[in-house]
Formats: sequence, C-alpha cells, structure tokens
Amino acid sequence: MKRITIMMTMALMVCLCLGINGTEVKAESMTQQVSAPKGFQGTSTNGKIKLKWKKNGDASGYILYRNGKKIKKLKSTTTSYVDKKVKINKKYKYQILTYKKTEIQTEKSAKSYKITVVATDKKSKKLNAARFVNIKSNYKIGWGETLKLKPVAKYSKKIKGKYKKGKKVYSKKIKWKSSNPQLVKVNKNGKITATSERVIGTAKITARSHNGIRKTLNVSVVNFARLDKIQNLEKVKDEGIKKLLTTQKDATSIIADFFQNNIPNQELELTLGMKQVKTEDGAITHAWSIIINPEEEIESNMYNYILKYLSDNYRTSIKITKDYIRFQKRQLYTWGYELNDLVYVFNNKSALDNYQYDNAVYDIVKVADRWYYGTTNAYGLAY
Repeated sequence: MKRITIMMTMALMVCLCLGINGTEVKAESMTQQVSAPKGFQGTSTNGKIKLKWKKNGDASGYILYRNGKKIKKLKSTTTSYVDKKVKINKKYKYQILTYKKTEIQTEKSAKSYKITVVATDKKSKKLNAARFVNIKSNYKIGWGETLKLKPVAKYSKKIKGKYKKGKKVYSKKIKWKSSNPQLVKVNKNGKITATSERVIGTAKITARSHNGIRKTLNVSVVNFARLDKIQNLEKVKDEGIKKLLTTQKDATSIIADFFQNNIPNQELELTLGMKQVKTEDGAITHAWSIIINPEEEIESNMYNYILKYLSDNYRTSIKITKDYIRFQKRQLYTWGYELNDLVYVFNNKSALDNYQYDNAVYDIVKVADRWYYGTTNAYGLAY
C-alpha cells in the first residue's frame, strides 16, 4: 500500500508539470509588475469603433475586452484596433491589459480603466467626446488653497453644418486623477486642493472623458508672497515703491509671507516712531520703534526685522487686514499727500476690490501674481 501511495504521488507531480501530450504547461499569473497600456481611448466613425493606446515596451502583447469578455489578442507592435461588430447608437465598454511571456510563465497586468464608446455615424445624435473646453493647461494655487475646475467635454469640431443640429456628447462625466496627491489632490467633482503645508511644486492633474479622451494640466503650488517675477516695473512711478520691488524685494516678501500666515484679529497699521528708553544709569533717551495701531504683540524676531525694514525705507508704513497687506509711501506736496502703495492680496476674490475701496485707490498696476501698485491722493493734509 505504501508503494502504491508513493507512485500515485509521483504521478500527480508529473501531471502538474506536463500536459496530456507530454508538453510543459506554462503557468499564468496576474501581477502588478506589468502595467496596462497608457492612453487607452476610443472613437467612432462610419459605424465602427476605433480603439488606440500607447505602446508598452515590456509587452509581449495585449488582450482586449468588450463588455467584460475577451475579444482579441494582439501583438506587442499593435497600438490600435477597429471593432466592426457593433450596432449604430449602441454603447460598448472596453478594457485592455498587457501580457508578458517569460521562460516559466505569462505575466498579465491588471485591466485598464473602462472606457465607454458609442458606435456612431453621421445621423447619430449622441456622440463621443473629442476635446475639453473651459480648461487651461496651467494653474497656480497657494498653500492650502482650493480651485474648482469646470471643464466641459465636447464632440469634434469637424462636425459642422446640417450634421451638427441636435447633437450632444454621450456623457459629460469626467474622471480625475492627480500625479502627486501628497502635493495636490483632486476630488470627483474637479475640486483641486493644495494639500502640502509650506511645500511648493507641480503636480499633473488629468481629466478623462467617458471614452478615454484626456486633458493633462499642470497645477503648481506656489508661495505668492514671494516676489520672484516682477512685471510692469516701468509703470511704477514712485522710486520708494520701486526699491521695495527690487533691492528690498526679499525683505518685502518675508514680511508679506509672515502676515499671510499670521493674519491678526484686527487691522493693524505699523509705522516708524520713537520711544523713550531708560539707560543703565537711569537717564532717558530715545530709540527707534514700531508704532502699532492698535497695540498688538508681534513676535520679537519679526518685530526687529520690520523695525529695520521701516528704518531702511523711510516714510513707509505697513497696513495688515484680513484681505491684504499694504506697503505705503507718502510723498508730501503743498496741496497734500500723494500715496503710493504696494499691496499683496490674500486668497480672496474680493480682496483687491476691498483694497481699492478701503484706500480710495483710483489706479492699479499688476507687478506680480497677487501684487499690485496703487496710487491715490489725500488733499488738504499738508501744513
């Protein structure tokens, strides 16, 4: 009995290794080391559906699925396929995977995302998406900010004249994906959020239509307080403001950055003044200080930094509100003052309007992203 058991065990092992005709049976495995082809999409003309994808360098070939069933096995050099066995105005769902043959097995990738393609002809009313409108290729947002994108999927521009009447895209639903969710995430409704804290960089956000048409955009997380690229400097008339934008731009940026992350509970006005100081021998002297109106504590290192900044930029005052920070230079004339402002507006659509209204500013010039030069006059203040 023991001998029979051993022989049966050996026979079973041979059967696992050999096919019925004595050839080796190759195993198949699902693995994530082989990836599905990228750029999988479908279009339709003249009652046929054309599928295409990008070549996968690791592939031995591809397998196509329609409505969950395998329909075609293709060579690695093939990057398109025309499905002719379709009915006009009927929708079909497709997926594709990559397979790779090795000496011991055939590895398969996971299936790609599903695309839905409608078989159409000239008379079809519901068409496949061919492009996106109402969307740009590049966006900038600040730390912790959000941006709502509202792209619209449209059919091809080639459809014109009498064939255009009454037509619409089969589905306006859009799938979203971020290349770096730790930096920028996007939800199913196209709402983009800068998720990192005080980290700058760029992520690629992809919008994908029902049939796989894609639009990739770059979303850069930036610190707008940083005065990197100055524009329209020739339109800045006041030399003091020009100084804040050139030789003093790093210091100006540091102060703006501090207050955008430490917005006070009330509006503050900071100006350069003098205060009484007792010397070691008990005498009274005077020293430069910041007059803060209304009084409020500012972190000591930043207090000293702003004190030096105001000393280096005579007749400059700083105003901080919940919407903006304003650096102002006053020029005295016999009729009053000319006020020249450099203002940095925070993430608020009404911030710039509020600045102009609060300060009666009649003219503004953009000098950088969210930075503006403004001018106004105050009459009857000279004496």
